[in-house]
Amino acid sequence: MLGAARAVAWALLLATGALAGWMPDEDAIPPANRTWLERIADELDRSLTVYRRPKNVEEAENLVFRLLDDPERSVLVLGRTVLVDRRLFVRPNKKGLLHLEFLRSLLERGASGNVAYLWEWSADGFKSQDQLIREGCPAPKRMGSGKTEVKPKSWIYQKQKGRPELPYLAIAKRYGYDQCGILVPNCYFESQDKWEEKLVTIARSSETQKAAEDKDPRVFWRGAIRNEAVCKDEGGNFARAEAVALSVAHPKLFDVKCLECDMRDDVKDPCLEFTFDEATRKALKDEKKIKGKYVPKADFGRYRYQLNLPGSVSGSYSRNLNHLWLVGSVVAMWNAPFVEHYYPALKEGETHVAFDRETAAAALAAVTPELRDKLVQNARKVADELLCPDCLANYW
Repeated sequence: MLGAARAVAWALLLATGALAGWMPDEDAIPPANRTWLERIADELDRSLTVYRRPKNVEEAENLVFRLLDDPERSVLVLGRTVLVDRRLFVRPNKKGLLHLEFLRSLLERGASGNVAYLWEWSADGFKSQDQLIREGCPAPKRMGSGKTEVKPKSWIYQKQKGRPELPYLAIAKRYGYDQCGILVPNCYFESQDKWEEKLVTIARSSETQKAAEDKDPRVFWRGAIRNEAVCKDEGGNFARAEAVALSVAHPKLFDVKCLECDMRDDVKDPCLEFTFDEATRKALKDEKKIKGKYVPKADFGRYRYQLNLPGSVSGSYSRNLNHLWLVGSVVAMWNAPFVEHYYPALKEGETHVAFDRETAAAALAAVTPELRDKLVQNARKVADELLCPDCLANYW
C-alpha cells in the first residue's frame, strides 16, 4: 500500500507542477516509441537541419577551408593522421589533449575517412553568446540574460544570414537542444583504454556492489564552488550553493558538500538573476556544515543517490556525471537546461530523478523501493549501452 501511495504521489506531483520537471525533457523531440539510440539519432538529425548545406562543389570546398580556419578548434583527419594547430593543445584543463587522445584510441581501431571539423571545447558549446548570434544561429529560448552579451550589429548579421553555414561539434549545449551545434561525447571520457580501466575499477568496488537497501540513504555530492567574476556565469555556482544548503536544512536526506566553498556574497555583490533566500543565505555561513571531506570515486557507491550539478565555470555540464551511472545508485539531476550527446535517451522517472532546491525533499519522498530499483537498473543500462567505450566509438 505504501508503494502504491508513493507512486500516486509522484504522478500527482508531476501533474500539478509541484515538482520542477527536467528542462531537457521539456525541450526534447517527443520520443513516441523510439528506442534510446533512435532518440539520440533523431536529435542528431534535427541539429544538422539548422545549417545550410553547400549547393555545389565550390561551396563545399569553401566550407572546408572555413572549417580549417580556426587554429584553436580546427581538426583535420586524413586516414590515420590527425592534423591540428599546436594552439589546440593549450586549451583549459588539457581539453585539446584529451580530445586528441580520444581520437588516437579510435584511429588505432582502424583508419578513418578524411574528415575536417570544428571542435568546440567550451562547456557552453559556443565561443561567446555574441558569436553564436553573429553566425546566424537562432537565439536559444533559454538564453535569458545571455542575450545582453550580444552586440546590436550581431542581430543584424543574424537576419542577413538567415541560416548558419558553419557547423561545429560541441561537447555540451549550455542552453539546451535548440542551441546550434552537433553534440559529441565530452573530452573527459579520455581514450578508450583509460575509460575502460576507470569503468572496471568502479564496477569492482565493494561500495558499488552493495544492495540499494544497504547503502547510505542520502543524496551525495562533492565538488567545488568557485565565485565567477560576472553574473551571467554564476548559474552553476548558484545551483551548487543551493544544493549544499540542503544538507543544512535536511541533513538526513543530503550529504551534499563543497570541497572548495568560495560563494558569492549576494548581499555585497548581488546578481539579480541569482539571489539566495534567507534560509539558504544563513546555511551558507556555517562552513562546518557545508564543507566536506574528499571521497574517492570508487567509494561514491556507498550512497543511494548521486547528485549531478551544473558545472562551476558557467553552469553547463559537469564531467562528474560521466561515471555516476555505474556506481549502483540512483542518479539525481539538478534541474537545468544543459544537454550532452546522450541526453535524448534520458527521461525523468525512467533513468533518473530530477529536482531543484524547492522540490528536492518532495522528489525523494516520492521514490518507492520499486522505482528506486528501476532507476538503478536503468542507470547501469545507460552506462552499458550509451557510455561504454564501444558505445562512444560507435557514436563517432
